[in-house]
Amino acid sequence: MHQYDFSYKQPKGVPPKFDEDKQAKFIKAYEALKENVGDEPIYFMDVTHPSQATKVT
Repeated sequence: MHQYDFSYKQPKGVPPKFDEDKQAKFIKAYEALKENVGDEPIYFMDVTHPSQATKVT
């Protein structure tokens, strides 16, 4: 790595765009939702695009 002027950096534990206020608001809203939802499950979704290079198997 040094031959090509690369350097290794340890990954940081906190995301670079971390906003403590937004996270605190989300936690409050989530706790209120958990109290009001009853026995219904709460689902979380991640926005990703499906792969366009599908393979037929």
